[in-house]
Parts: sequence; C-alpha cells; structure tokens
Amino acid sequence: MINYNLTRSKRKTIAIHIRDGIVEVKAPLKTSKAEIDKFVQSKQKWIEKNIAASAEKKEQRDNFTLTYDSTLTYRGKQYPIVAIPEKRVGFDNEQKHFYVPQGLTCEEIKLACVQIYKMLAKHDLTNKVIDFSKIMKVAPIEIKVNSAKTRWGSCSRKYGLHNLNFSWRLIMADDDVIDYVVVHELAHIKEMNHSPRFWKIVESVLPDYKERQSRLKKLQEVLSVQEWDYNPDNDYYDGDNKSRWHYGDYKTILSPKNNMNLYRGCTHNCIYCDSRSICYQIKHDFEDIEVKRNAVQILESQLRKKSPCMIGTGAMCDPYIHLEEELQITRQCLEVIEKYGFGVAILTKSARIMRDIDLLYAINAKSKCVVQMTMTTFDEDLCRILEPDVSTTAERFDVLKTFKEWWSCGGVGQKSTPPLPKQKAPKPQSQRLFYTLGYQDLNLRMPESKLII
Repeated sequence: MINYNLTRSKRKTIAIHIRDGIVEVKAPLKTSKAEIDKFVQSKQKWIEKNIAASAEKKEQRDNFTLTYDSTLTYRGKQYPIVAIPEKRVGFDNEQKHFYVPQGLTCEEIKLACVQIYKMLAKHDLTNKVIDFSKIMKVAPIEIKVNSAKTRWGSCSRKYGLHNLNFSWRLIMADDDVIDYVVVHELAHIKEMNHSPRFWKIVESVLPDYKERQSRLKKLQEVLSVQEWDYNPDNDYYDGDNKSRWHYGDYKTILSPKNNMNLYRGCTHNCIYCDSRSICYQIKHDFEDIEVKRNAVQILESQLRKKSPCMIGTGAMCDPYIHLEEELQITRQCLEVIEKYGFGVAILTKSARIMRDIDLLYAINAKSKCVVQMTMTTFDEDLCRILEPDVSTTAERFDVLKTFKEWWSCGGVGQKSTPPLPKQKAPKPQSQRLFYTLGYQDLNLRMPESKLII
C-alpha cells in the first residue's frame, strides 16, 4: 500500500497531489478511510511514475539560489540585480535593474527580491485591475497580494462584495498573461464558477485567452523548480510580519495546569490583545514569533509520564497563526495528543483549524475535544479594525457550523466566547442576524445582550 498524507476538507471528490516525492491526498470530510485507500490503490501506476519526477524537481528547488550576478524576471523580461551601499530595496525604472544592499548572503538576497516582487505586484496588479474593471463594469472592493504557490489568483465574495487576491509570482509573467489572470478573476465577480457563461465573459475581453492560458502553464513549470521560500532551519525576516520568527529553547511545553503555547507572539494584530503585557515576559518584538524548538518531542516526553487529561492551547497565543501553515507544529502536537489518548481544548480565531478536523474528530472519539472560537463582532468592517489579520466573523461561524455537523454524528463539540463587553444589541436584532447568515441552528451559548451589530 502506498503511504500518503491525508487532508480532509469540505470538498466533493478525492484528489491526489505529489509534492517533493510525497503523496498528498485530499478527501471529503465524511469519506471513509477504506474508500480513500481503494482510490489511492487504483492510481498506483500514475503515482509511482510521478514520484520520481517530483523528487527531481525538489532537488532542483533545493539548489535554487540567487547572487549579485543573477537576473530576475519582471513582466516577462530579464533584469540584473545591483548591489548598493544603502539599506533599501526596489526596482529602478530608469536604469532597469533590481537593487538590494551590498554584503547580503544568498538567502538574504532572495528574501530581499521577494519583497521587491511583492511591492511591484501590489502596484502593477492594482493598476491593471482598475483598468479592466472599467472595461468589464465590475468593482472589487479590495485587492491583495499573497504568497500562493499554486494559485495565481482568486476571487472571494462576502455579503455581495468581492475581494481579489493574486500571487506575487504572477508579476514574473508577461503583460498578456498577467492581463488574462486579472480578467479571469474579474469575470468571477459576474460568474462565481467556470461555466460556459464565465468563459464567454473572459473571451469577450480577451478573444485569445486560451493561448495566454498555455503560456501561464509554461511559467508554472519554470517556477516549479525555483524555491523562493525561507529556509525553516534559519532565523529570518522577509519584511512581512506574518513571516517573521526565531527559535527559542524550552525544557517543558505543558504548564502545571496542562496548558501549552507552542508559539510566543502573534500576527493577528488584534488591538485589544493583552498578551503583549509585560507580565508575560515576552522580551522580543511581539510580531517576531518565538517558536519552541523541539516542541513536539518535548510534549511527547511529558505525556508519556502523565495520566490522560485535557490539554489546553490558545489561551495566550493562537495555535493557528499564519506561521502554522508552514511549520505545522500544532498539527504535530495534536497527533501526539491523539496517540496517547489525551483530550484537547482549543481556543482560536482562525479558520485554519479546519485543516485538522480529522485529528480533532479522532481525539474526540478517544477522549474529548472542545473547539472555542472568539466572536468579537458581527460588523465585518469593525472586525477588520479590531482584528485586522484573522478570519472574518462569517468564516468563524462557518467553522462552528461544520463542527456542529460532526458533533451531531459523534464529532467535535464547540462553544463561542463572548463578544466585546459593554456593546449591547436587542435580542431580536441578533436573532435576525443569525437567521440572515444561516446560523440559526447553531444553538451557541452566547450572551445576547453583548452582541455587537
């Protein structure tokens, strides 16, 4: 039987991906393990064929590096890297070159160039969205640049408003290809699918979109052998607070009351956060996350010596901050907790917890699992002010709704912490809002007098 990593989500079909020679399977939440194994076995020849090719690409990525003699691709053209004495980075439009400080290591040059790419992508893609929005008569409310590796762009909708997201890597493509991705995402404002109607919208703006599509795939092949991410064995800072961290050495993970904080610091940027208080003795910049070295191994050594009980996490620092996507320390610790039959209580503001729903279900089957979501306000605009870098209130309700579905069939329990105090709304108003958002069946234990509308 082929070994594989399994991720469950709210999808309808089973999918197989091979990355770095590792087989990853994505499956619907309630698909049985036996059915997944059968599907994987049926694709054995295809898997074996692609594992070798994937491993070869990984080797090329591992050897990818940048020096002062390298050239970078920007909007389909090659430009040199120039060292300057000042401590600043950017792209010189007149001299046509990237510039970074002199005396950097290869890794630092790469991180500096990523920052330049992000700045260029934000500026150039925003201008292109504005231009094509006028042509297509649509109006997204926000344009963001992220570090997605396999998705060039996306369009999301909340309460009839649309946000566009683009990978900074798109700025390496030539203008025709960039235009295709921008038009593609803008077309989703009219059609949130890939139906014939959607493609007619794209074709009405770009009749040759299929040829541009094929060129985009070629760029994907080029990038598949380039490693632009940080080296997780090194401390680093790439200019983005969500990517800033360092290791810290600890002898224990669990507190006397069986609580654990795997990260010290946070990137949610909540304005009411009390974890910044000096009483917690965080001596580094709060956004410079301290990752507990060997946390998984230390936790396992402690649990071996304890009788099963409830393990708490999230009281001080959210276990599902942005960094968890890459390091997956929380998931590894959950695997240890499940292995030794302990229970777990998690407090989070992030929908990233959905990644681990399979593990939480397994923990609950053996012991007990409680998932708590902080609910601060129903006003999404106010939410962006209070909690700029967390999942929206609607996304958090969706998480609870999914957990309730699992709970009803023996899955995971959930409860919601109270919203901000001293902000009152009449009970009928809050009830109407629950029904409007489709959450009338959640039966959350939440003080009605404290809901913010």
